[in-house]
Amino acid sequence: MTMMRSHPTDMFTASLEPPAAAQFGDHSAMALRGATLKAERTDLMVEPLESAASTIVDSILAPDGPMRSSCDPMGTARLETWRTADDEAMFAMTGDGLLGSAE
Repeated sequence: MTMMRSHPTDMFTASLEPPAAAQFGDHSAMALRGATLKAERTDLMVEPLESAASTIVDSILAPDGPMRSSCDPMGTARLETWRTADDEAMFAMTGDGLLGSAE
């Protein structure tokens, strides 16, 4: 059996770079705000590869599990929020963070 190494995915690694939109004046502030929020909150919830893979396999093989499940804390929290909130509430939680407070 080959031992899998723990490493982030290409998508996650690419997301550590400054966002491309930051180079455009009209979009720079929002792009940089999104990158800051990601670094402060979501990067801390990345699961090791082996743990995520094991959870994915368990979910696929579960005969009576939920139709949607996650392999990391952020995904689990997002699914729980999705299951209990309507579209307007979801936008308020995500859009307001990127746009900043109107206060």
